[in-house]
Amino acid sequence: MAERILMAIADNDSCALMGLAAILKQRLPQITVVWSETTGHDAIQHALDPTSNANILLMDMRMEDMSGLMACRAIRSRNACLPILAVTAFSLTYYARRAAEAGAQGIVGKSDFNGMATAIVDILHNHAMTVHVSASETVTFDSAQQASLRLGGEAEPTIARLSAREREIVEQYAQANKPAVIARNLGISVNSVKTYLDRAQTNLGLSSRADLVEYWWQRS
Repeated sequence: MAERILMAIADNDSCALMGLAAILKQRLPQITVVWSETTGHDAIQHALDPTSNANILLMDMRMEDMSGLMACRAIRSRNACLPILAVTAFSLTYYARRAAEAGAQGIVGKSDFNGMATAIVDILHNHAMTVHVSASETVTFDSAQQASLRLGGEAEPTIARLSAREREIVEQYAQANKPAVIARNLGISVNSVKTYLDRAQTNLGLSSRADLVEYWWQRS
């Protein structure tokens, strides 16, 4: 008899969440979904609850209230046991390395149900994946324990992590100023503005400029 899999799912679409659970149950009958959430904050809270009995978490990279990368990092920095499999409908080339850095144990395309089922079993038995995202790039994921040690118990990223210049530029960008306008206001190049925005986005674990603007208005 196959070992029982107690799975948690975090997906911003409740319908997709139910469909994903049903499809995976067909491929892995030993799966029991023990909890599911549609927001990053609720997923973090549930994953860090000491009474949670999930032994693997599927984390969508685009949650309703934050990026899945940020949620993954927040969980991994305080939980060294729960394996996380990142899932995305977008490019693995874009997300794989970022998900590994955020503490996930693997990543798979959201429509690759067979690959997802295989990844779940592999992660539970081998602790981490190696993903070939292109002909020239391979991403090796850490185990949950290794990732937790690497992240050093850091808290969820906050605006305080940004430099004064990064905060200044993000604030202007959040007020709908284009990089060229910000560059003119601050007397720097447009490329410098874009570099500061990219750095702020990376430091906060966000996956897009839209997420950066939303995060700024929610927490500034």
